[in-house]
Amino acid sequence: MPPTMTRQQSMQARIVLAIMILSAVAGTAMAQMDGRGFTMTTTAVIPFVCDDVETCLDGYATPPSFQECVALGAVTSESIRLDYNTSGPGSKKVMVSIDTPSAKISHYISINDVFLWVRKARQYLNICRSLMADSITQRSTEIPSPASAMDELCDAYVDPMSGMNPCQKIRQDPRCLVDDTMSLHETLEKALWYNDDMALEMQGKICECSCWADIIDVYTPLFEQWENYDSGAQGVGPKLTTLQTMCTESVLGTFLTASIGESNGAQCAVNTLSLTISPSLDLPVGAMLTVTGLNAELAEQSLMVMSDPMDYVKKTASWTMPQCTKWCSMVGLCPGDGSATDENCLAVKYDFAVGDTTDERCMRWCDKNSRIVITTTDDIDKGTDLVVTFKLLNPTYMTNAGDVFVELSAAGVYMEPTKVTAAVADGVTNPLVQSVLSASIPPQFDPVTFSVVESPCPGTYEASTDKWIGKCAGMVNRLTVSMKPNVDLLPGSRITLTGLTRTGDNLYPAPMLMDAPNFQTDNWDSATGALTLRVTQDTLMANMMASIVLEASMPQTPDMPGMMKSNVKISASRAGQGLSCNFIETDLMAPRLIAQRPETFSFVEKTVSMERCSPGECNTITLSLAVNTALEESQGDVMFVINGFMGMDRALGCMPAGCSDDGSSIVLDDAVAGSNHKNLFKSENGVQSSATWKPATGQVMLFLARGARLDAFKTYTITWRLQNKIVPVDTFSNTLQMSGFNASKCLGDEIGGVCQQESVTGRDAIKVCKPTFTSVVSQSYPWPGCGTKENTVTITLTPNAKVNAPSNVTISGLVGAA
Repeated sequence: MPPTMTRQQSMQARIVLAIMILSAVAGTAMAQMDGRGFTMTTTAVIPFVCDDVETCLDGYATPPSFQECVALGAVTSESIRLDYNTSGPGSKKVMVSIDTPSAKISHYISINDVFLWVRKARQYLNICRSLMADSITQRSTEIPSPASAMDELCDAYVDPMSGMNPCQKIRQDPRCLVDDTMSLHETLEKALWYNDDMALEMQGKICECSCWADIIDVYTPLFEQWENYDSGAQGVGPKLTTLQTMCTESVLGTFLTASIGESNGAQCAVNTLSLTISPSLDLPVGAMLTVTGLNAELAEQSLMVMSDPMDYVKKTASWTMPQCTKWCSMVGLCPGDGSATDENCLAVKYDFAVGDTTDERCMRWCDKNSRIVITTTDDIDKGTDLVVTFKLLNPTYMTNAGDVFVELSAAGVYMEPTKVTAAVADGVTNPLVQSVLSASIPPQFDPVTFSVVESPCPGTYEASTDKWIGKCAGMVNRLTVSMKPNVDLLPGSRITLTGLTRTGDNLYPAPMLMDAPNFQTDNWDSATGALTLRVTQDTLMANMMASIVLEASMPQTPDMPGMMKSNVKISASRAGQGLSCNFIETDLMAPRLIAQRPETFSFVEKTVSMERCSPGECNTITLSLAVNTALEESQGDVMFVINGFMGMDRALGCMPAGCSDDGSSIVLDDAVAGSNHKNLFKSENGVQSSATWKPATGQVMLFLARGARLDAFKTYTITWRLQNKIVPVDTFSNTLQMSGFNASKCLGDEIGGVCQQESVTGRDAIKVCKPTFTSVVSQSYPWPGCGTKENTVTITLTPNAKVNAPSNVTISGLVGAA
């Protein structure tokens, strides 16, 4: 170790070296692969079993058998991946991922063990390469014979649907023992690997036995997985073709109809493909329909198939993945041999506005097509239209989709590969689209149905939430966002709305989700108005409408008419089955959250109430007010005048102790402790938390204090104390008027400098009651009697006003007393 290299740097260097060694194992074959392009087939029948990655991939202690190499799959740069960004439990910090045809296996190993583990895995992969048919390594002599290889693979065979081993069952079936002198696998070896009269004899015996269709059905996925591991010139691909066609060369038929359509042409979308065929000959049970050229990924765990008429095909089809390894420039597309490569260019995206693509874009080239084998379960009459449907996953990029071919083989019937007529999804015309699975439509929200509907101005008061709902300044704006994605948005997908900006200091909180259990706020940027939502529970299905409701507080200051503002846009990320696609933005072509000014100024709340009406008593008056436009002291000398207090007067005894007396001010207090609403007002003399009393007119005058602001649609409540006079007044006429502020704020009629004058409705009438007693009279002997009986009369008097001495109290109505 150089003296300047730390222990951590040394460990990182060893890890990098380990990765380079592991990547070099596959040689030229690995250099041509790019992540395999597509997921492995989920119809694999030879599973790879690995309980502990630290021991099961040890090429020294436990070298792999031929069956384990086939189960592991093709040796590529992506066969085994190390992920240092994912932390595992305890000290095991590096995640090892193994992609096999049957499943993806993930384990964790300690970062200290990576270098040694890679050496063992390298040896494991080298042994698997040495067991390939065209291997020239020193271990090539250990390659098993085809019959022995089939023995190993058959022992490990597991049907992914039933969990059973049909291969063992067919080996023990007497109907399938076509020659008494050899096993079924020895017969297959001579029939498929030999090129002599013995091969023709064995092929004839297999075709004559009653279970020849079962043999093809069981061994086709076995050979397909074997071929995926060993696809060299000496591999099993040609043998599989021979197996599938050797019994079907007696009668040659044609397809009267062969067409295919798709349900969704968007990138990353789950695409339902509908294949329609009409055979020219009657088809027996067990006919195998082979479709090639549908180069995509599986959308589900297995390739499920439905038919019309119903139940005419097996519900699960055999699937062999394509291999797509080339990136080709859009200029002239790819040459016929697919030799052009450009791994640095971007996937093509057709620009519908311009009608062309740019030179630096490119398409993916598949140099080995997929293969789907669908088996019939009923007799099919000639001329019958058979429709089979299945789901595939569109590529994440626009692709140069090639031709699709269909081929059919059955007992005594064969139909040569025939090009299928393809239809474009959704009726989109695009000169680049030649077939289905072109993925020519970018993932996006439908621009026609995307809408953001706001609450109106003037709004409405919602008593259940105590909110004013609308887009007027100061209200809470309730926005209903309607959207329709063309690709599934699964839990974990993100939806981003931009342009939800509001004027002001850019410190607004995120719009609040209303009753949306399927979403949660993931991120909010107030400056750009970008709200990112995460899908949490249910999938938003492609081409289905969905909606969310957001609540956003509007600015207190109305926006200027005609102001320029960014449009609202919507996009999505981590979309599709693999959470790997990003939507292009859909523009609403209009802004939202523009704070509007009400057409007329008004008080949205105005109530005056009192504590008591007793004459001569101190009376607490409560005023609650709210306006529909924000008011600031800086706009002018804003004044509120409350009329109708002629039966009351200002008295020092009713004000808090220690208050100075300027002869006209009354002290204000908060109706709700801690609200500090009182500090928003001042008297005519400039005394904060005070009001001015006008005894001649019975008015209370309030002015906005220095720097004070009343927000729109917010209720402010204050109290003050006056003394009720002795002279009774039944009812006062109370009005609330506002005057003296900037004329631009006066949206109603301005008469004599008064902007607005409205009646005030209180919980009780504002009045001073008559002085009176509340009396209770009782007596001890209410019956007639002689003069000897004494009746004690008790009278309890409670005055509603103070009674000072000396005062005369007259009691009348004592009739019948002596």
